[in-house]
Amino acid sequence: MKRFVRKCYYYKKKYNRLIGIILGVIGLILIIQVVPVGVWLLILGVLFLLLGWTFFRML
Repeated sequence: MKRFVRKCYYYKKKYNRLIGIILGVIGLILIIQVVPVGVWLLILGVLFLLLGWTFFRML
């Protein structure tokens, strides 16, 4: 019985990681299409920093 509980916990972490990646990609696409190029580079750098920090905390 303990095996099934451990598998559920593993899949929960996997789904959180997939949701984080999908949200990061959607945010990146929105920034590229909406913001002018000069400001886009600054915001893109900040977005990558926040995304990396989020993945670091998830591990």
